[in-house]
Amino acid sequence: GHVVTESESGDDCIQCPFHGWRFGGDGQCKRIPNLKESELKALKARVKRWRVMEQNDMIYVWHHSSDAEPDHCLPDLSKKYNIPNLTVLSKYTYKLYTSSQQVMENPIDIEHNDYVHAHFIKGVLRTKFIVTGDGTENSPMVILIELYLFKRKITTMHLEHRVCTPAYGEYHVKYIGIPGVTPAILLVSGISLAPERMLFNTRFLGTSTLWNQIIWDDGPIWSNMNCPSQPIFTKNDTVIARTRRMLTKFYD
Repeated sequence: GHVVTESESGDDCIQCPFHGWRFGGDGQCKRIPNLKESELKALKARVKRWRVMEQNDMIYVWHHSSDAEPDHCLPDLSKKYNIPNLTVLSKYTYKLYTSSQQVMENPIDIEHNDYVHAHFIKGVLRTKFIVTGDGTENSPMVILIELYLFKRKITTMHLEHRVCTPAYGEYHVKYIGIPGVTPAILLVSGISLAPERMLFNTRFLGTSTLWNQIIWDDGPIWSNMNCPSQPIFTKNDTVIARTRRMLTKFYD
């Protein structure tokens, strides 16, 4: 697709920036610059309509392969987390060879935290993870991250993670313990481009804060990960199994 713009005439249409065609909310083409109105009606040009909603300083689009009506809506995060004046602070987009559900499951994969994310600067700055909960909407995973500088604990960060759908999750950064850093929310979403390939988007929302950069250690691993049909689970992987059962309601 291409970027579209608001109509130059302010007639509640969107306009193609390449040829100037204008489309109304019903999907019908309202104007083609080189055609008369009678010629436009005969052409019957229209595009598919998509249900959209504006929420959390972003625009969400509902897509269903069978054109079914929306069966759930995303909440107002300012009210849900009691953080007023949420705005988008930063956004990142990655093209990965993986599935959206794999990305959603990543934070609740407890075992990888201490292995992949234990050291920011080896021998100087390291982390320790304490994790409880399921990571689902009704039972968020509570993650306490203890930050150590030269073996001395300097702060404990408090996060909550919710897997809401196979392609949407929420990270609530409740407490950082560092001056100037205030509560924020990281939204994680994935758009499937093809089997085992997706466009991975993150949006960081919050009030004025020092959070303006996110370091991703997992991306290269996701892109090269092998996903067997019958994986081997250990005792600490029960959270993933429960989450997968919860997510089955989103599949036909």
